[in-house]
Amino acid sequence: MEQNKDKGGYRFGIELEYRLTLRHNRDDYSDRQKIKKRLAELWNEAGNGVQGHISMTYGGPMDKAKDFKVWSIVDEDSMEGSPDPLTFGYEFVSPIFKYEEGMKWANQIKRLSNYIMQHTEPGMNETTGLHVHVSPANGRWSLADLKRVAEAIVYFDEPLRTLFPEHKYTKACLKSNLRDNPSFSTLLPGQSANSLVQNAQTIDELIDIMNPMKEEDVCSRRTYAWNFTNNSENPSICATLSKNTIEFRCPRSTTECKLIEQWIAFTVTFLHGSAAPYESENIYNDFEPTLDGLNGFLCHNRPPGGTDDYCWEKHLSTDMRARVVDGLGHHTVDF
Repeated sequence: MEQNKDKGGYRFGIELEYRLTLRHNRDDYSDRQKIKKRLAELWNEAGNGVQGHISMTYGGPMDKAKDFKVWSIVDEDSMEGSPDPLTFGYEFVSPIFKYEEGMKWANQIKRLSNYIMQHTEPGMNETTGLHVHVSPANGRWSLADLKRVAEAIVYFDEPLRTLFPEHKYTKACLKSNLRDNPSFSTLLPGQSANSLVQNAQTIDELIDIMNPMKEEDVCSRRTYAWNFTNNSENPSICATLSKNTIEFRCPRSTTECKLIEQWIAFTVTFLHGSAAPYESENIYNDFEPTLDGLNGFLCHNRPPGGTDDYCWEKHLSTDMRARVVDGLGHHTVDF
C-alpha cells in the first residue's frame, strides 16, 4: 500500500503528561523538584550497562532538552491538579526518533512505561495528553507542505473528531482547527476554507489561519488539535524553541504501549499522506470525509519505515480492515 512520497522518512518526538506520585519513600521526596530529580536518577541508574540506553535529564517547564537527544522530565501545570500534596504534574519529553527505526523507539516507549509503573502511581484523565511532533527527515516542512496538510485537516475534520469525542477540556484546549476556528467562521461569500489556506503567502500567515491567537495570548495558538506554530521563527507566534514540527495534540496520555504506538503511526501516516504533492487530490477524488474514508486514506499512504509492525492498519479491528479492503469510504467514480 506504500506510495512513493518519501521526504527522506520522518522524525518524531512525543510528550507524555501524567500526575505522578512516588510509590516508594514518598516522605523522603516531599517537593516537586526532589521528585523530578529522583525520577531521572532512577531511570539513569536502571540504564547503567544497558545497550541503547538513552539518559534522562530534568528541569522546569521550559527547560526541555534543547537538542532533543535525551529523555527529559519537566513540570506540566496544564492538567487538573490533585488533592494529594505529594502528587504533581509532569511531562516526559522524548528524544527525536526516526520513524523507520520502529524497534528502537518502541523499545524506548516500553522501557518508559515499565519504569513509570514500577516507580510511580500515574494519574491520567482527559486533561493529561499525548502529543506527537513530526518533521521530515530531510529538512523542514515547506509552505506548500503545510498548506496541503491544512487542507487535509479541514477535509477530514468530522472523522477526526469522531476519533476524539468532545468533552470540556477538548473544547478549551484541543479545539477543531475548522469548526472552532474564528478564521473560518467569517468567510466571505464565495470564499472557502481551502481558498483561504491557499491564499496564505507565508508560513506565518498560514499559522495565523490555522492557529489564530486569542486576546494577545501567544499560548492560545497551541489550543488546537493540530499545532503549526513550531514552524515559525517569530516569537509572537512560537513562544518556545522552534522545532520545525507539526504537532498532533488530541490523544490522551496512557501507559499502554500499543496505544502510544498507534497514535504515533496515525500522526506520521496522516501527515505523510496529506503533504504529498498534488497526488493529494486523491483525498477528494478517492476518499470520503468519513471514518471509513479516513482509514482508507491512511492505509493507502503508509509512510517510509511503516512496516507491518508499525503502521496504522495494524491497529484497526478485523472488521475495519475488511471495510478498507472492500473499498468502503472510497468515492465511486463514474466513467
